[in-house]
Amino acid sequence: MNKKNKRIAMIIGFLIALLLAFIAGGYSYRAGLLSKLKMVLIPTPQPTASATQIPPDFTFEFLVDPLPASMNSLPLPTNNSPLRFLIAGHVYGKPGDEEFHPALTFLTNIALINKTMPDFVVLLGDTVWSPSEENFNDLDLLVLNQFEVPVFNAVGNHDVTSNRDLYQSRYGSTVFAFRYKDQLFFILDTNIKYYELTNDQYAFVTDTIQEQSPNLKAIHLFMHHLLFLEEGEIVGKQLLKPNEGDGRSVEFLAFLETELMPISKSIPVTLYAGDVGAFQGGNLSPLYKKFPDHNIVFLATGLGSNPYDSILMAEYIEDGSLDIQPLSLTGREMNAIDTYTFDYWLKR
Repeated sequence: MNKKNKRIAMIIGFLIALLLAFIAGGYSYRAGLLSKLKMVLIPTPQPTASATQIPPDFTFEFLVDPLPASMNSLPLPTNNSPLRFLIAGHVYGKPGDEEFHPALTFLTNIALINKTMPDFVVLLGDTVWSPSEENFNDLDLLVLNQFEVPVFNAVGNHDVTSNRDLYQSRYGSTVFAFRYKDQLFFILDTNIKYYELTNDQYAFVTDTIQEQSPNLKAIHLFMHHLLFLEEGEIVGKQLLKPNEGDGRSVEFLAFLETELMPISKSIPVTLYAGDVGAFQGGNLSPLYKKFPDHNIVFLATGLGSNPYDSILMAEYIEDGSLDIQPLSLTGREMNAIDTYTFDYWLKR
């Protein structure tokens, strides 16, 4: 069997298996599946010849217009509706060269996601299994070009570790911020200094918040690794581990205490990470953690091409508070987001 036929057979096999597994109640999965079946079977473009790597025009800065940072080159919507955005992590899905990437559970729900009319989508890294022209072409065709709103990405190790120049030549800077509907959004990179933020990123966050703080309603920080975990929160149980490493960062926890905690007294802060969900059972996805006595919330979400795959929808409601809804990609019933604490995962 040649490579093309093997790929098509793999896709069809996964679709049949997933349909049989989730047909009894997976209405959201089926709705997306039927509309995206033709798209998934489109042959992947052949890898293009490598061009001279040209650094992006913007890098490591606050963007008045975040269009250059949009992976699919779409602008932010100009509307007066309450802010709504979608968050998804580890969208390549199940680890392994022989697996189909990106996750079919995600691909088959993009049409449904578009119908919810988010303002934008944020991916939390590991969008591809490895950074190659072919894999990024797949990502463009099957994911980015299917969305009707801009897509941003907080890069993971699988996106940039072995070929950062390729990623940046296609999608631009990996560290930036923008303001939208009076809220401040940071896309950060935990791979320049592996499993950590660099000192200049910490300074960038602090300085940008100070400059943008007048009339600011909320602050959002997106990253790949779970830097906000603390000693004792990671144990040997697989469902209580991030996909890689232990998730702790002494430097980040110090930054949290000295910078973000004081800020949260007047401006709510939410942090998002995506290095979860790859293991069977959906390890730590979703995860909710509220820092005691401060208006700081930590969230994690990621995919593993399994029945537990879910994403998050963030929406501001009438009283001005942030409402986070976990959305199953396979029709499973989901609890309120604040039930997915470490205690929840300990009992799983």
